[in-house]
Amino acid sequence: MSELNEYALRPDKLGGPLEGPAESAEQLANGKNVGKSCQQCFTGAVLPGEPRGEMRELASLKTYFTPGRRGEGEQVGTGKVIVIATDAFGLGIPNPKIIADRLAEATGYDVWVPDLLEGDYPPMSKLYLIEKPIKGKPLLERAGIWVKVVFSQLRFVGATFFYRHRRAVLLPLATRFCTALKKEKGIGRIGMVGYCLGGEVSTCLAGAEPLDGLTLVDVAVTAHPGFLKIADFEKARVPFALICAEEDFAFDSIRKGAIEALRRMEKPTAVLDDHPGTVHGFAARSDLSDPNSKEQFEKALYETLGWLQAHL
Repeated sequence: MSELNEYALRPDKLGGPLEGPAESAEQLANGKNVGKSCQQCFTGAVLPGEPRGEMRELASLKTYFTPGRRGEGEQVGTGKVIVIATDAFGLGIPNPKIIADRLAEATGYDVWVPDLLEGDYPPMSKLYLIEKPIKGKPLLERAGIWVKVVFSQLRFVGATFFYRHRRAVLLPLATRFCTALKKEKGIGRIGMVGYCLGGEVSTCLAGAEPLDGLTLVDVAVTAHPGFLKIADFEKARVPFALICAEEDFAFDSIRKGAIEALRRMEKPTAVLDDHPGTVHGFAARSDLSDPNSKEQFEKALYETLGWLQAHL
């Protein structure tokens, strides 16, 4: 079992203090505690900060790249990288770039963020966004919130967005990208982090059969995913961490079955679900001006880092 890099786990290496307790390094290392439109995919806020990386092209996809401390291509053929599969807002907002920068700085690994949406981004600023759990609200208030969410999605996103970016489109793009990293860049191991829509990608590739003798993804972290079935989790064949929101209408219907499937795996798994006051999207686009949102965002980032350090 790999040991966690305690330097990389220092809160200051994550770009700021953790406001609350995270899973211990031992828990993370040992894997303990561990078809429909997704309106919940359109929740959250833009993260502050300026990206430090650059845009490149790989496998015919525009890609955000940020180098780790060790430098690009430290050991050709044995190198390790992190790939982020973004949420439905893609590279249209700075969030995945900022998260990539922080992971690169903390781990020392290069981080790549392919544009799997190929420039087709929803206008986040025009959407009605849910940022707090609403299950405890009166029925009529919940209904009113959902009417606003659905109306803004239909008006500014359209009914066909998720069809254009369905699994049959996203997975071939992600497969081509990971194959290029291993074959063209000589990368030995890939850790994939998937958020929301990208969580479908990270989960499916974690269960994919080797392609031409290559394992596409060697370690996976999936945060509040959408568009998945329990069977997708049953296929996972690599160390797999699942980060859950307290309330997630995109995932709650299969949450119990997905967790049970992961706990039956022979490979290390972690179910990281202690994130009170959170909804779908919190690990990718929390409002950091809110103390609890900031605490839970930092905690999820810490958990992601810990899993990658332990198993990549």
